[in-house]
Amino acid sequence: MFDDELEPFGLRLTRGALIDISGDKYEPSDEGTHLALYVEPGSDAYSGLDYLANLVPLTKVFLPEVFDRWPGLMSFDVCQEPPGALDSDEEPPPETQINVSRVQSDTIDWGTVDDVDLLAAAFGEPPQVRLVISERIRALPEYDELVAEVEAETGLTPSSSLE
Repeated sequence: MFDDELEPFGLRLTRGALIDISGDKYEPSDEGTHLALYVEPGSDAYSGLDYLANLVPLTKVFLPEVFDRWPGLMSFDVCQEPPGALDSDEEPPPETQINVSRVQSDTIDWGTVDDVDLLAAAFGEPPQVRLVISERIRALPEYDELVAEVEAETGLTPSSSLE
């Protein structure tokens, strides 16, 4: 599932699970209403800039389709992990993660959203999406340029929630 859509980005779906996030839990469960998906690059040539450039296109692979396909789903996240994450004994921190509820997703036009729109959605109060971007990606000059563009167009700036 989703392999054909991910292939042009050099990514592959490595795992996914329904998660019970009720209370303080984060446990795999057939009754879970949160879908967690993990993708990783197919090669070590995938750069930090690739993670950033593919953030919106990757998100559009799944949204809003996951909510349309599974009516009982209440939230969703997708993590871009480093190459070889599936082979590791420990789950590495993601390079990027977008986490969105069904209600939040409904406020975004996924057909037209671009990098500025997505970051503005994350920077807003309250945020429309939860976005985690690794320190490595945030250190890229292209990330700084994108943040400056968001601020120029919207007046919004990142919060510490992106770390």
